[in-house]
Amino acid sequence: MGITYRKSDDQRESEKILIDQLRGSHLALSNKKRTIKFSDYTDIRLDADCLFIHIASKGDSNPANKIMQDDGAAFEGWAICLKGWFPDQIKRVCLSWEIPSKISGHYNRFLYRVWKFSQMFEWFEYNRNHINELKSFAGSFTGMINNCGTETPARKEALCEEQVEYDLCKHNQEEFTQKFSLTQLNHHLPVGIKDSNGLSFFTGGNSAIDLWGIDIDGHLRVFELKYIDGIKTKKNIKIGIISELLLYVNIMRDIVLGKIGAPNAKLIEEKDLYSRITDLKGVKGIFLTNELHPLIEHGKALEIINTNLFNIPFEAVNYNWSPTTLKIKFD
Repeated sequence: MGITYRKSDDQRESEKILIDQLRGSHLALSNKKRTIKFSDYTDIRLDADCLFIHIASKGDSNPANKIMQDDGAAFEGWAICLKGWFPDQIKRVCLSWEIPSKISGHYNRFLYRVWKFSQMFEWFEYNRNHINELKSFAGSFTGMINNCGTETPARKEALCEEQVEYDLCKHNQEEFTQKFSLTQLNHHLPVGIKDSNGLSFFTGGNSAIDLWGIDIDGHLRVFELKYIDGIKTKKNIKIGIISELLLYVNIMRDIVLGKIGAPNAKLIEEKDLYSRITDLKGVKGIFLTNELHPLIEHGKALEIINTNLFNIPFEAVNYNWSPTTLKIKFD
């Protein structure tokens, strides 16, 4: 089926006003020419002091039922970035979405994200039409268990983020240990939640934390890696990096708190982590990038994220990596 959704003229005009304001504010702080564009299937409207975000459908395809890093489903990224750039204008953010006709692990994960985000930020709410749905979801979220890896992923042959992730972990232990006060560094930690019957509740497969380690203070450090070479790989500069990292730290925080069960891990690194997971002091999130979405790069989003009511610390670290030497340098 073809795409059936089109934004109204009023919606497009409302978004144009916001984008023009963003360009004016952003260009005053940037010496780079950057494009700022909202998703075709995320309606964003500022009315009085409230930012309304609506996730629409693409015919039979609903962004809330798809991968979270796409800008169409990354409501956390839009909410945080726009509140960061318009702190005096935006006092509240209200989310609504179209419920998909067929529920998948992606949608269950979407509801978890909405549920956690509403707990993290008092200025965020969801439309009253979704109250019963979220209550039902929260009430049924019991007995959940994280999944685990069966084998450590091998190094990818082609240059991609998975290859960089592997090389950063295998060839840069000392650099990471010093930079983040780690006692260890590992890569690829699965985050595909299963229900009490062992059935996939979230998406599994490649759903995993990029890099992770435990620091000397007893915190689990969760890294969301983005690598942009600008030549060989398609640029993946999406606002969804915020949605990804928020999901991962919330899942791991819930495991630390015992709200999600630890898996019967098979790999040595995961066994070690889960053997002491409930003794950890907490979780920290790190955006590890060599280029960011223009609405994130000036730190306004990071300031908002660090006001979260869970008191989870976040930081953004810029790096340079050489595909020749396989070594990293932090800015």
